[in-house]
Amino acid sequence: MDHCMVDIETLDTRPSGVILSIGAVKFDFPALVDLEDTFYVNISIASSLKADCTVEGRTIQWWFSQSKAAQTALFKPEPIGFHEALSAFRRWYGERPLLTWSHGSNFDLTLIGAAYDKLGQQPPWKYRDVRDTRTLFWLAPGYAQAMERTQVREMNFVRHNALDDAKRQVQWVQTAIRLLKEV
Repeated sequence: MDHCMVDIETLDTRPSGVILSIGAVKFDFPALVDLEDTFYVNISIASSLKADCTVEGRTIQWWFSQSKAAQTALFKPEPIGFHEALSAFRRWYGERPLLTWSHGSNFDLTLIGAAYDKLGQQPPWKYRDVRDTRTLFWLAPGYAQAMERTQVREMNFVRHNALDDAKRQVQWVQTAIRLLKEV
């Protein structure tokens, strides 16, 4: 696999924010058959607070308006410690350079990078390998119309479950790449 899609759920929108969960999927182009090389972890809020991560009232309020399935996903599997979660993500990610995607250029990877910084570590990806889905979608002609027409396979996704969101975002990237190749 040459690509990795990363998504997180948080309790703050600032780089210092508590990360509740990390979901990630390794994938390749053009094949999108199985999204089985995945990572998912829930992170203990208490351990994040001990690491000086922050919480924002508006984000907590926002979580109360999300689905019960999304809220429940934050506690299954059982949350693990801040350091343990970031170490597990690094092990899963591996040493091989991957083009690392997120949905937006300044949120998911920025917050994970700030979390690694709290540990005195660099994130597992290289700065030059970061990719942004929103820019790709903007470049793909007819992307919004294609998404409406094809209605990307939902596979029982739960919105705001970090792993489900990462899988969905991979499908969106695949659609955008296909449209760009047609140009």
